[in-house]
Amino acid sequence: MPTPKPMPMPKTMSKPKLKAMSKPASMPVRRGHAASLRPLASWAEVDLALRRLGLITRRLEQNEAALTERVARLRERSAASLVPLEEERRRLERLVEDYARVSRGAMPGRSIDLTHGRVGFRSATKVVVEDAAAALEAAKRLGLSGCVRVKESLDLIALRALPAEVLAEVGGERRVEERFFYEVAREAVAAAVSSRRAAL
Repeated sequence: MPTPKPMPMPKTMSKPKLKAMSKPASMPVRRGHAASLRPLASWAEVDLALRRLGLITRRLEQNEAALTERVARLRERSAASLVPLEEERRRLERLVEDYARVSRGAMPGRSIDLTHGRVGFRSATKVVVEDAAAALEAAKRLGLSGCVRVKESLDLIALRALPAEVLAEVGGERRVEERFFYEVAREAVAAAVSSRRAAL
């Protein structure tokens, strides 16, 4: 019998080659990843950054407004609940002072130490001026310059109107600086939020 021919080995099936897909241009602004921000490369990316700035500003302002309102409500409720305590404290202070004045002769000195504190009287000297404006004029007239406070400071607005040569004499100069600014189109950002295309 003729020797049977060996069966050919099946070829190893190679995996289909995948076409390399180009990565989409990464967004210059990513939600919640400040450290991953990269330099902007086009005005379109600048516009996206402005959109994101508008969203962030909107969120921060809303949060600040809500926090302010909450603090105001808490302060109002707290103040209302503390009124009785404040009134009781003032009443107790008056009662303690009244008794101390009536019983001052029984004190060992100018004060008395008790278990939960000390009460007493301290000497305090103060100057009382009935008419501050009249007292100021009188002090000036009498040459009491040490009793009159004078605060001196440069008027930069007035200096700005001076000629350049006069301004130089006082050690000043005019400098023109170019300062960057940006403005967010709030209406466009609000429209984006309302259409659910740019939720934070």
